[in-house]
Amino acid sequence: MTRRGEQFERTIFEFYRVRDPEAQVYFDHRVPDRDTKALRQVDVWVVFRALGVHPVTILVSCKDHSRPLDVGEIEQFLSEIRSTGATTGILYGRNGFSELALAKARIHGVSCCRMYEGGPPECPSELLLGAYVACPAFHLISGPAGADSPPEVLWRSVLCTSEEVDGQLIPMPEVLMRLCLGVLERADDSNPTTAGATGPSDRMESFDLAPRSSCPAIRLHIALTWDWYRGRLNAYRMKGSANITDGTFVGS
Repeated sequence: MTRRGEQFERTIFEFYRVRDPEAQVYFDHRVPDRDTKALRQVDVWVVFRALGVHPVTILVSCKDHSRPLDVGEIEQFLSEIRSTGATTGILYGRNGFSELALAKARIHGVSCCRMYEGGPPECPSELLLGAYVACPAFHLISGPAGADSPPEVLWRSVLCTSEEVDGQLIPMPEVLMRLCLGVLERADDSNPTTAGATGPSDRMESFDLAPRSSCPAIRLHIALTWDWYRGRLNAYRMKGSANITDGTFVGS
């Protein structure tokens, strides 16, 4: 026996299943609750990578109500997005939404779409996706390289010198820049599988710089940490159409 609204949900599922061959689209799916770890039922669950890099999950919910959806349904859907850990959500209503519901959804980045009799469902013209950016921050600490070195080293006496690299004298600021970039590359290589999920790891390395006329031998410590920034990615649908019958999609 087909439950109420199942055909509505299946139509939405088929609509999204053919839009992106690289995406994973699930119908009547189960995902763990972020708080209780119990499995929660979701109508449609979409997994893909934005720009081929950023992992994105979309919770798609279908409400086959005889009236326009109001603020209460938007608030309930926001709670479902949070509990499932979805990146964002798309809410479908057969009979549309009230003005207050649309205003509430717009503030919280939820896409509201309608399902029509005898026609394809709406596709969101815009998706708001949460994004994080990690920028490297370097901390340089100089210290004596040996027991006979002076206890304090002034940066002025270090930065005005040069270092021989591959037979060439390189100004010390450029040498420090190269050392920092090397630390950054090794940090990326040491954590290739989890960098995208949990962020890159901190790192500290030490380098000995040979003595020169104006500066004794020093030990340079480079600490790599990360400054985190939170923002949103806006994805816009420019043009296109999907044919559910033969599974083709034309557009961008």
